Amino acid sequence: MKFHLSEEGKFKFFIFMIGAIVSSIITMQLVRYSGYAETDSAMVKKIESLATLLKESNQHNEELSSEVLKLEKEIFELKHGISPNGTSKQVREMYQLAGFTDVIGNGAIITITENNAKMNEQKDYANILQSDDLLRLINVLKSAGATAISVNNQRLVVTSEITNAENCIVINKKKISPPYIIKVIGDFDAINSSLKIRGGIVEYLSLFSIDVKIDKKDKITINSY
Repeated sequence: MKFHLSEEGKFKFFIFMIGAIVSSIITMQLVRYSGYAETDSAMVKKIESLATLLKESNQHNEELSSEVLKLEKEIFELKHGISPNGTSKQVREMYQLAGFTDVIGNGAIITITENNAKMNEQKDYANILQSDDLLRLINVLKSAGATAISVNNQRLVVTSEITNAENCIVINKKKISPPYIIKVIGDFDAINSSLKIRGGIVEYLSLFSIDVKIDKKDKITINSY
């Protein structure tokens, strides 16, 4: 079976490969020099220089990713000859899914609060929300028909990643901290019942002293990505 990439897909893959190759080369050099004695000042300077170069390379990759996103939006507009304010319902829905426009509607605001967070024997914080827990909750919201979601004002789109980093949750490469405020546009009854179903995510989180409050709202604004 043959697979064909679009021009923008080829461009993204090209950028990704450049970043991967540069990062791999620098990392191999770091590993190579890490075995030398730290008393060798010249070697230490080389390692520090490589570490700085690796950091700059990662920053550059993030900038390239941002530029790719802008280009994708422009390509989308050019291909379809439209703007976000077009009259087509299908067009508006496509822009909404891509996160290019603000979304206003009724739904719910979910507040997640961590109680009695403490350090365990592995020096990890217990009773705090993990990225897997948040991802599970988000998936429940999507299954309940949510049309737009944000967490602490970070809009969730198809390319959004939810991960952990140093006991923090990271969304769209931004660290967010509790309390977690989730804005959801969709049918409130479906959202509420899906979250509070017996044995569901709300009941599970309560076992770790994590409270989930769900409030119905008639008007919610979720900003663009």
